[in-house]
Amino acid sequence: MKVERMTEIETNDIHVGDRIRVGHYTATCQEITSIAAIFLLDQYITGKGCLREALQSEEVLNDFADIRNYMVPFEDGDMLKIPYGCGWDNSEIARFRPIFLISLKKEDIVNPQILDESERQYLGVVIRPFRDQVRSITKNPKMNAKGEYIVIDIGFQLENRHKFFMFFPDFKSNTMYKGMELGKEYTLEELGL
Repeated sequence: MKVERMTEIETNDIHVGDRIRVGHYTATCQEITSIAAIFLLDQYITGKGCLREALQSEEVLNDFADIRNYMVPFEDGDMLKIPYGCGWDNSEIARFRPIFLISLKKEDIVNPQILDESERQYLGVVIRPFRDQVRSITKNPKMNAKGEYIVIDIGFQLENRHKFFMFFPDFKSNTMYKGMELGKEYTLEELGL
């Protein structure tokens, strides 16, 4: 039996078929170009009057607030387009599914990911049983040796008031968790966990 299983992950590595959340809508990647990923909204939006003006209105663009920092305009400056042609003047209410561009350039992405996909998956599995108790995750330098290690602050245990930490094995400096700054405490949210 073939099963298509969808999981939600935090990543900037976009592929054709990937789906993202856009306000209370979803959109699916249709094509990858050299500068952007082209997404098509999965649900219809309704508008009235000139379709091009409706697509560029703040009322419609407010639905894209969560991803606005990742969007890049088309050549004519429009943020949204209808894939099958130009807008038209119409006094009737129209239903449409616009396309939009998501930048693939790292310098255009406002919040780059700190962990790569394998690091995120590994840490996600490790912390799953006690996720609600994790206070922070830190990358520290090894004392008196070249290397680094990860430590997870699990917080206080109420019964005995001891603070608990989980220490990971050492690794060579700057070979893993490269996006993390040494000594900085990261929340699960900052790491996309």
